Parts: sequence; C-alpha cells; structure tokens
Amino acid sequence: MFVAARNLKEIIAPRSTFGVGTDSQQWINYLEKYAAPVEELMKLTRNKRYFYRHGIKAVTLIRQGS
Repeated sequence: MFVAARNLKEIIAPRSTFGVGTDSQQWINYLEKYAAPVEELMKLTRNKRYFYRHGIKAVTLIRQGS
C-alpha cells in the first residue's frame, strides 16, 4: 500500500511534549538504576552521545521542578 509522504507525517507524528508526571518519574528511576551500563555504552557509541546529553539535561530539569 502506498501512502503519500504528507499523509504519513500526519499518521506517525512524534510525541512533541514530555509531561512531568508518572512517565518522567519512571524514566528517572530507570536512569538511576542503569546509569553505569549506559555510561559504558556511551563510550562505545559516539553518535548517541548528543541525545544522551539531552536526556541528562531533561533529568536535571525534571528534578529541579519536583
């Protein structure tokens, strides 16, 4: 089935907001639990470091807000 690019964008839209609620608290808990293995993986994958730093920044903002 062929779907036009315009329609595909409308169908599969990324989640544009990150609510500070139960999802974010669960995410922080996972981050604390798996911090050491993730740090090791970040040493191996240079292309993901940018996104990892954004996640760490988000965690600090969430912690400041709660």
